[in-house]
Amino acid sequence: EVVGMSARAVNHLLLNSGLQYRTDDRKIPYRPTDEGKRWGRMVPALAKGCNQTVFQLRWLPQIVQVISG
Repeated sequence: EVVGMSARAVNHLLLNSGLQYRTDDRKIPYRPTDEGKRWGRMVPALAKGCNQTVFQLRWLPQIVQVISG
């Protein structure tokens, strides 16, 4: 929402920018690259529909400047 793009478009941009990569793990579909670790963190979260902890890649607010610039 902040960058005016869908989540899918932002993920594609982050992939093409070399800031994240896709995994074969359904629980953790994206992970930050070494470069992406400057702006992203893996954080625990509760999975939708079940009482299970999963990890999500969350980006720091500064990533907006990185992908917009």
